[in-house]
Amino acid sequence: MTDGPARCILCEIREQSPEDLRAIVDSYIASLPAESRAEDALYEQRLALCRDCSHLHAGMCGVCGCFVQVRAIKAAMHCPKPYSRW
Repeated sequence: MTDGPARCILCEIREQSPEDLRAIVDSYIASLPAESRAEDALYEQRLALCRDCSHLHAGMCGVCGCFVQVRAIKAAMHCPKPYSRW
């Protein structure tokens, strides 16, 4: 636990280099239990749909604000409503 006010996640992201953000996302994905992860083919299919979406901005979903790689790897997740592309 830290002292002081909580920091804004967008401020935290803004201060990270693209390489550091990639490492954070990769580390998080690697930490997920295998049983909660989507199969590789499904994960790639989801990412392909996200790549073609007009709401994708710098790896983040403009609808919900998530990192699409994190959302897509979780088996139980779905594309946010009302879009529901996957």
